[in-house]
Amino acid sequence: MADIVIQMKSGGFIVLLFVASQMALAAGERTPLRSLTNAAPAVELRGKVVCLSEEMQRLYGASVSDKHQHDYGFKADNGFYYSFLRTPLSEGVLTDTNLQSKTLLIKGRIFPKTQILEITGNLHSVRNGKLNELYYYCDICSIKSSSPGPCMCCREPVHLVEEPVK
Repeated sequence: MADIVIQMKSGGFIVLLFVASQMALAAGERTPLRSLTNAAPAVELRGKVVCLSEEMQRLYGASVSDKHQHDYGFKADNGFYYSFLRTPLSEGVLTDTNLQSKTLLIKGRIFPKTQILEITGNLHSVRNGKLNELYYYCDICSIKSSSPGPCMCCREPVHLVEEPVK
């Protein structure tokens, strides 16, 4: 929310009252999306999908139950670990085990002061040094999608396609 300026004239004095974002927060409003778009610059990361709990157990001896719900994240080639923001574009990496064995190239953004990665572009894999586009495809309707699950048209299953980028 943009700062609000209220001018009051009292006894010849001009009193400027700046009501900043605290007022908006107190009123329960959120910061508008337009002010956040520049806050998280675009990144391109190469790496693999991993279970973050298992990685922390392997690296640091974290106590992780043998039976645990996987919390998938991204281990980038730069050595950093990222949690995925759950969006339609991240559903494939969070649910499709076929993607978890591939080296991925992910376009996205990392939110300030976090290690949270939002996927903003189509997924790509790197195999034998070549870039491949990844998408889900319905053979019946000839529809491409970035998310696994039933076809948005006929509701039949879609399958993962990995084809070289031209």
